[in-house]
Amino acid sequence: MLSRKQQKFPIRYFSRPVMHEETDQVTVWIPALLRDLTQGEEILRVSGSTVREIIQALDQRFPGINDRLCTPLGLRPGIAVAVNTQIATLGLLQPVPPGSEVHFLPAVSGG
Repeated sequence: MLSRKQQKFPIRYFSRPVMHEETDQVTVWIPALLRDLTQGEEILRVSGSTVREIIQALDQRFPGINDRLCTPLGLRPGIAVAVNTQIATLGLLQPVPPGSEVHFLPAVSGG
C-alpha cells in the first residue's frame, strides 16, 4: 500500500523517449529555416534506419533538403541532429530505431 505522500506525489520516470506506435517510420521535426522546402510542414513521418536514410527519404518527398542539411562529406557545419533527445554523435551513420523522433537543429549564434 502506498503512503499518503506517495499517493499525492507519484514518482514519474521520463528517462525513456516517448515512442509512437510500432512502425518502421520515424517522426521528423523540421526547423523553421527548412519549412519553405516542406510547404510549411513542421512534423513529418518517414522511413529510415539511419540519419542518412531519413534525409534521403525527406529529399525524395521534398527535393532540396539534402543540399540544405548535407555536404559531400556529411552534415553541414552548424547542423546537429538529435535522435530521441540525444545528440547524434555518429552524424549520418547514427542509427534511428523505429518509432523514434528526429530533430534537425541549426546552430544559433548571437551575443
